[in-house]
Amino acid sequence: MNDFIVENGVLIKYIGKETIGVDVKIPDGVVKIGNGCFRGMQIKCVRFPDSVTEIGEEAFYNCWNIAKDGPVKVKTIGKSAFEACGFPAFVMNDGVVNIGESAFAQCPRITKLKLPNSVETIGDGAFKFCERLEAIDLSKRLIKIPDECFCGCLALKKIEIPKTVKEIGSRAFAFCASLKNISFEGTEEEWDNIEKADDWN
Repeated sequence: MNDFIVENGVLIKYIGKETIGVDVKIPDGVVKIGNGCFRGMQIKCVRFPDSVTEIGEEAFYNCWNIAKDGPVKVKTIGKSAFEACGFPAFVMNDGVVNIGESAFAQCPRITKLKLPNSVETIGDGAFKFCERLEAIDLSKRLIKIPDECFCGCLALKKIEIPKTVKEIGSRAFAFCASLKNISFEGTEEEWDNIEKADDWN
């Protein structure tokens, strides 16, 4: 606990002497990783206790060397929580409900992602400019693909849109140069009824 400042279950700050290439074990009882807690630190790995349910805004922003397969029981991933991180993969646990704006934006090494069916909402630009992202499986409970969600995902080749989706936002698939196959789980009538921005693709 000497390496952490924790207040009311929120990890406010990591104050360990080592911040480069170090493995960090979050203390038991922490329920939220606070906003900007590890921002810019070149830590190697983070181990989360089961108590963590929320990752705050910019909590791991620009942690280029981090190599973590995903928190254990987290429900909410905040705005820009993992933006500009260098991990090649991120396995999201079943139980994630909300993914914030730009949560995984500009993660250039990610090639594949699978969103568990617990995911209900995704924020604007959540995966924008993930240049090597080739494939992503969307949640079967997703209602909206928001603005710029996959904008600039140059390597994205195909995507299947769940029939639960009712809205596709502006520039959701803009600048996806390799995207040749967009399929839809529902009927043609259901596809036509989806509210689509004029510039959705």
